[in-house]
Amino acid sequence: MKKAIKWGYRVNAPLAGAALALTLGTIGGCNKSGTSGGSSGIIGGGGGGGGDVVANVNGQAISREELRTAAEATAGEQTLQQLIDYNLVMQKAKAAGVEVSDPEVDKFLEDRKEENPELVKMIENGGAQLEELRRRVRSQVAVDKMLTKDIKVTDAELQKWFEKRRASYDKPEQVKIGIIFASTKTRADILEKQLKSKTRSFKELVDEQKKTKDAAGQQSSEAIPKLAPLSTLDAKTAALIKPLKEGDIAPMTTFGQGPQAVHAIIRLVERQAATKADFAALKPELEMEYKLEQVARQEAKANPQTANFDKTKAETKKMLEQQGPVTERQVINTLNRAAVQRLLTESREGAKVDIPDKSYVHLADAYKAAPAMPDGGAMMAPGGAAPGGAAPGGAAPGGAAPGGAAPGGAAPGGAAPGAGAPPPPAPAK
Repeated sequence: MKKAIKWGYRVNAPLAGAALALTLGTIGGCNKSGTSGGSSGIIGGGGGGGGDVVANVNGQAISREELRTAAEATAGEQTLQQLIDYNLVMQKAKAAGVEVSDPEVDKFLEDRKEENPELVKMIENGGAQLEELRRRVRSQVAVDKMLTKDIKVTDAELQKWFEKRRASYDKPEQVKIGIIFASTKTRADILEKQLKSKTRSFKELVDEQKKTKDAAGQQSSEAIPKLAPLSTLDAKTAALIKPLKEGDIAPMTTFGQGPQAVHAIIRLVERQAATKADFAALKPELEMEYKLEQVARQEAKANPQTANFDKTKAETKKMLEQQGPVTERQVINTLNRAAVQRLLTESREGAKVDIPDKSYVHLADAYKAAPAMPDGGAMMAPGGAAPGGAAPGGAAPGGAAPGGAAPGGAAPGGAAPGAGAPPPPAPAK
C-alpha cells in the first residue's frame, strides 16, 4: 500500500482573532444588552432541525433531552463555570459602556465565510452550534473593545500603518481546482484519454475513482472546498494551472517517484484575480487591529523578556506557524494573552455568584477573592482556561476558532473545514 499522500496546501484558513473568544470557553446566551438569555450550548438550546429526536438507532429514538443529560454529565461543571464567566465579562462590558450589536456579530461571521467553508454550513444549519458560535463572537468583540477603548488613532496614522502592512491585506490570485488521482500511469492514461475524447466527464471519472480500491484514486475531487492562493501551491502544480482557463484540463502529471508515484489530472474550476485591499472598506477592521497591536506593544514593553516587540512578534509568529498558516491578528491575539487574562480576572472582582445546585456548589470557591498575580506569572483564567488564554481542555491559543475548533479555522468540534471533503490540490515536493 502506498504511503499517505502529503499535501502542499492546507485547506483550513484562519478564523482570525478568535483566540480571545476561546479564553472565555463555552459561553452562554445573550441578548442585545449583553446579558444572559436562554439556554443552549452543551446543555441546552435547539438543534439544527429534527425536533426532539436527534437520532434513531434501529428504530429506537434518542431524544434531545437524553443528549442534554449525557452532555451535562460529561461537561456540565466546566460549561457552567464558563457560562458564569461569560456573564461576568458581559456585565463588565456593559458597565464600561461597551456594547456589541447583532449586526456586528453578523458582520464578523460574514467576513469569514469565504475563508471557512464549514462556517457556511453551520450558518445554514442553525441550531445550538450556531448560537454558541454567535455568543463566542459576541464575547470576543466585547473583550477587544474593552482592551482598546482608551486607544485613539487618526486617519493619517491608520493609513500609514496600513500601507506598511498592505501585503497582508491584499488578496492574491486564487484558484479552485478539481483533481483526479490514480496510482498507476496505465490507469491515468485511460482516464486522460476518456477526458480528451469527451466520452466521460470529469465528474464521472472523479466519482468512479472514489469508488475504487485505489487509495490515491479515492482522494479525487471534483473541486476542492475553497479557493487557494496560487502562491501556496507547489511550483509544479502552479505551473500547470497558470495557463489554464476556467474549465480547462491540464495534461496528466506525476508526483513522486517509483512505488510512491501518484498520477494526477488537474482541472481549473475557478480563478480569481489578485485584488488590492480597499482602505476605506476595511477601515473599521483595520482600526481594531491597529489598536490591538498597540495593546500588544504595551504588554511587550512591560516585560523585560519581550521588550523588543518586533523580535517577540516574529518569534511568536514562527511558533504558531508550526501548526499551520496564521494571520497577523492571530499573532497579536497571542501576544495579548496576559492583557486578556487581567481583564477576565477583573471581571470576577466583587462578583456575587450563588450556586444553589448541590452538584455544582463547590464551583463558588472559584469566585472568591483571588490572590494577587505574582510578577511575571499568570493566574488561571476564568472558566478553567489555561494561563495565557489557552482554551479549557488544552486548545492552543492564537487563533483557534470559536467552538473549540483547532487553530486555523477548523470546524467546531474539531472537524477540519470541509471534513469528509477531498484533500487539497497537490502533493508537496
